[in-house]
Amino acid sequence: MNEINKKNATLAKKLAIVALGMFGFGFALVPLYDVFCDITGLNGKTANSAATFQPMEVDKNRWVTVRFVATVNSDLPWKFKPLQKTMRVHPGELNQVSYLA
Repeated sequence: MNEINKKNATLAKKLAIVALGMFGFGFALVPLYDVFCDITGLNGKTANSAATFQPMEVDKNRWVTVRFVATVNSDLPWKFKPLQKTMRVHPGELNQVSYLA
């Protein structure tokens, strides 16, 4: 082998090692990301269970006005709107709102 072929072979080996290293790093990112999210609480991965309703005392001394907004891309042939635009509620009170789709 001449010197150029040796340099090319060495370069090819280095590039193959770098490519394998990148593949391994990409493969390891998913479990590393899960560990990172568990530690920091980012991306909503703070609990392994579904959220449940926790009853609380209704604050009858306060009122909150909730506005319901629905927007759809104007290029789409869909209609989506709340049947009730606003609702005045006490904090902690359960209510139901309907939308027309």
